[in-house]
Amino acid sequence: MADFLFHESNPYYLLQSKNTDLWFISQPPTPLNYDTWKRDYLMHKSVSFLHIKDPLFKRIAASRLARFAIDVFGGVQELLNVLVYAKDELTLKEALKALNALSKSVKALRNAGAIRL
Repeated sequence: MADFLFHESNPYYLLQSKNTDLWFISQPPTPLNYDTWKRDYLMHKSVSFLHIKDPLFKRIAASRLARFAIDVFGGVQELLNVLVYAKDELTLKEALKALNALSKSVKALRNAGAIRL
């Protein structure tokens, strides 16, 4: 990769971690934008945790999605998949809590294919 992507003054600053996925952000995290950056990072990681087969990670992701109650990265669709394929009650309970918190965003639920009961 080009060295200029690792310089903080570049608007296409590349944040690299030990994980295989890479993050492009418009600005490096500063005290002014750190909370927004952290929330977006947690939401992205929470949605990726829903793909892991371990129920503990699915519960962690569901509780994070419920805490922030926003759907930016497609978390509603993944939570609906958790409801379909979860094998233990704790995971189902956390997924339902998260969907309840996200239910204020009716458009996101409808786009994910949920129907009202």
